[in-house]
Amino acid sequence: MAYGIPGWLTVWACGWSMLSGVVAVCMCGDPGRDGLCGFAARLVWGSFWTWLGVLERIVPSCLVRGFANALDYVLNRPNPIFQTGYVIIVYGGYSAFCWYGLGHLPLDSIHRMTHLPVMICCALSFYWACTADPGTIATQESANVQDRLFAYDEMIFYPGVECRTCKIQ
Repeated sequence: MAYGIPGWLTVWACGWSMLSGVVAVCMCGDPGRDGLCGFAARLVWGSFWTWLGVLERIVPSCLVRGFANALDYVLNRPNPIFQTGYVIIVYGGYSAFCWYGLGHLPLDSIHRMTHLPVMICCALSFYWACTADPGTIATQESANVQDRLFAYDEMIFYPGVECRTCKIQ
């Protein structure tokens, strides 16, 4: 136990970090590219559809529909899941710092004096980000204004291609 941190917490944090890294590589890796990320993406997405077909034959259709509905809710509908995860990670980490780490800092440390104002700023910015209007592009005219302000990333947005959701170029 280093610095009073329990062993299970270290194992849990390392496990989640590794799992997050694997998921990020598989989800963000371009299957069309050579290299480790492309290979991992091809492996995961190629085997995903194969295993999904096998599961559809084995698992009752009501469970498959339920899983599909749950996945649709998590990925495509407004929900508090990611905000809840953020709150758990950030404030859980801050609580662990206060509980286990703060006592190890010297009394005149800048971190001892600034940790609470920094967390208050973090909480306020999180609240403002969650309650702010994300903005919408409703007309071709507003899309033209956005075109002048921001360059296309050419990853998911391309010049001259119509948006699938708002039907604006």
